[in-house]
Amino acid sequence: MVLIVALSSITLAFVEQFDSQANCYDVRIDQSDGPFSKIPVYNQALGVKSDPNICYAVAASELIDAYRIRHGIQAELLTSPLSLALKTRLIDSYAPDSMRAITYDDSDPLIYLVGGGSIFQALNLAQNANVCDQKWLEQFVKLFDESSSAKPFDSFLMSIAPQPISLPLKSEFIQKTLKAFDQFCATHQFSLTIPKIENLNAPGGDYLVELAQLTAQLQNPKLSPDEQKALVLAFQEKFDPNRKIEIFGKAINKLLNDPLSAGVGIGYLYQAIRSTEHLNSISGHASIIVGRRFNKDTKSCEFLIRDSYGPSCIVKDGSSRYELPCENGSVWIEARSLLKNTMQLSWITVTGN
Repeated sequence: MVLIVALSSITLAFVEQFDSQANCYDVRIDQSDGPFSKIPVYNQALGVKSDPNICYAVAASELIDAYRIRHGIQAELLTSPLSLALKTRLIDSYAPDSMRAITYDDSDPLIYLVGGGSIFQALNLAQNANVCDQKWLEQFVKLFDESSSAKPFDSFLMSIAPQPISLPLKSEFIQKTLKAFDQFCATHQFSLTIPKIENLNAPGGDYLVELAQLTAQLQNPKLSPDEQKALVLAFQEKFDPNRKIEIFGKAINKLLNDPLSAGVGIGYLYQAIRSTEHLNSISGHASIIVGRRFNKDTKSCEFLIRDSYGPSCIVKDGSSRYELPCENGSVWIEARSLLKNTMQLSWITVTGN
């Protein structure tokens, strides 16, 4: 009991000091000589019938490239997020159904082939793997560059598939498609060698499992909006917000304070950066934290989240994509609000610290 009380006191003391300006001085690694200034802001949903759900692969590729740029390792080459997505899916396809980390969606062949995963999973896979050069690949697939005249993402995947795509898809089909892709870009691949990968999960239980259960509950048509919101709030409180601020906040600040920082990968609830109020639906998302600042008006610390829906903050109908401050496709969000909706952090060790 004494130990629990002591730990709670330490947590509360940190949380009270978290928003101090001394702990939240300005950091930007997406400007000037920062590594993310040399990596385009990708748009994962460009030119496809539906969002291919490869945010995890985009984030992982950005972390890898930021690390390589920091250390001058083939810095002129950029890692293809599509290559990472396909390789991540391949590994998962070999696992038994009950052990797969990725939920397959048979209703959409595109998402079935590449969608869904975690940054940590993709980073682990990337170690000592061969990946395709994104700058070369964008000549053939219009995934991230709106000005490109290449094939849309879904058309490209169907064109390299070893046979016509039909449902239900089998793991063998995914494996053959990956081999076809590797053969397609065999002359424009490079090997990745990255150091230790770190991962930090939310304290208090298996966040991802309970998130899946909550998502199923929210799909009940009999629930009122107030009942949906109550379920979301109860879920958030179960994973103690103060402990998350302490654990995740300390880790993020330490990484951003490192002069060789190459960003922090974050898995979180997407609604956190879409609006100041939580919506009644829940979906997971993955991005990179590339900045920090102290908001003198609100006297709170804010993190800059680099999203993966392009450099514009405006959607096609002219409305804002986010209700929060946005610049170049990145969103400023109060750190506390983000951390209480965070599932996990992933990063590449850049120094001996």
